[in-house]
Amino acid sequence: MKIDKECGRRAVLAAGLAAGLMLAGCGGGGLGPDADAEAVAKTAYDHLAAGQIPAVRALLLPEIEKQTAPETFSLMQNLIPKEAPQAVERLNWRAFAGTSGSTQSFQHAYDYSERRVILSSELLKVGSEWRLRSFNVNVQMKPA
Repeated sequence: MKIDKECGRRAVLAAGLAAGLMLAGCGGGGLGPDADAEAVAKTAYDHLAAGQIPAVRALLLPEIEKQTAPETFSLMQNLIPKEAPQAVERLNWRAFAGTSGSTQSFQHAYDYSERRVILSSELLKVGSEWRLRSFNVNVQMKPA
């Protein structure tokens, strides 16, 4: 059986196009985290560091905001130094899109002179805006 070159090229092109469309439909078209979602996570941290607890709570999903004790954010704020961070680094991120919506998860490191604060956040897209589903900070002390 002889297959002409033009027919073979068309088959390869069609297979490549189909694979590309499949990836785009499954979220493979995005090469990085959603900038708006990441901005919400960083803004929440900035509000927390500045003691603007109501502003942090306003970024939460309503059902999470109702379940979160007011003192939770005050306790987290006490872990953050009053100085500006020397550096901010995204450690990792993860995206998921499914029937229940789109989520983005981030881990950011905020480096200070005596400690590193790790922000872990997960956001859910509600309509056109990103809302916090979870938000937590942990501290790593630097060696003396």
